[in-house]
Amino acid sequence: MRWHPLTVLIMIGGLAALAMSYSHPIYLGVLFVVTLLMLQATRGLTVWRSTLLWSGMASLGIVLINPLVSSHGSTILWSGPRLPIFGRVTISLEAILFGLMMGTKMLLLTALLCLYGRLQGIDRVLDLCGRLAPKTATTLAMTNLLLPRLIRDLHSAYE
Repeated sequence: MRWHPLTVLIMIGGLAALAMSYSHPIYLGVLFVVTLLMLQATRGLTVWRSTLLWSGMASLGIVLINPLVSSHGSTILWSGPRLPIFGRVTISLEAILFGLMMGTKMLLLTALLCLYGRLQGIDRVLDLCGRLAPKTATTLAMTNLLLPRLIRDLHSAYE
């Protein structure tokens, strides 16, 4: 069953808006489970697993960096030295939990992008964009055709 590209865009955009607006872990967990079930129904879990490495690393970076740069929170776990640019480094439980929540949102948005790719092929998306911005759609179509060839040439150069 093929859906209109605008319908899929509205559905995925709505789920992404919910993911970005909710901060309660149960709501994010429900959205995550629903997205994974939809990915499983479209046989897109393997696509998401292939992107899980880099999105997991980015999420881990958010979890690690946020407590170091955020000085908010009342439950101080560690108070470190005063650094010239950052000031006194304090790590709070709230900053760690906020970083975990933002990392979860990053994984959820990556899963939503994979779901969008499974529900809608790139050609139909570019067709929709071509009506609104033809030059941008042409550039994206050329990039979409060029990148796999560049990657293939790069792999053959290393062999």
